[in-house]
Amino acid sequence: GSDPGLIPRTEDPSAAIFVDVFLLFGYLDSEGNILDLRGRIFDDTNANPELLVRQPFAETVFWQSSEATARMIEKAIQSAIAGESSRLHLDFRLRAEEKVPVILTFQPILSGDGEQRIFVYAQKPDTPEKAENERDLEHLLLGAEVADMGLWYWDNETRHLFSTPCTNEIFALTAYDELTFEKILQAVYPEDIAF
Repeated sequence: GSDPGLIPRTEDPSAAIFVDVFLLFGYLDSEGNILDLRGRIFDDTNANPELLVRQPFAETVFWQSSEATARMIEKAIQSAIAGESSRLHLDFRLRAEEKVPVILTFQPILSGDGEQRIFVYAQKPDTPEKAENERDLEHLLLGAEVADMGLWYWDNETRHLFSTPCTNEIFALTAYDELTFEKILQAVYPEDIAF
């Protein structure tokens, strides 16, 4: 069951603060299983988060937007179990064909009874105003993502590399990590780098 005292219950007025600040929030046990999970993001899904209790967080349907996502979440959970907080920028799957980007944070905590827990929460990423050419490029990359294609684009003017989440997965990056030339080289066999 849940661990009273770590997260306010729905009837507690302070719970409104959690709902306003986080898209989802809850806590996991020391093995990464869900003890409690709530948030307004579930209003847009067909799932009741209370039914997820005791399931491995990384294996829930919400993180099945790519093959690498569950592995990255499991790695972040292991870091939290080891005492380090971690943050991932990935897609939360609302429905089969609809995803939203979130920043997912795992924070190690101790419960009132001294048990190790992981507080997990998701927030919306910052979205600064984009130039028109950036929006056009974003639409192109989104089209490639919908087609489940890996695609990248080098902007010579800004000297920035844009990539789809599928491309990032190839390079073992989270969906919204910045793909850099250095990260590409890390995926090349060492004896082939000079070539």
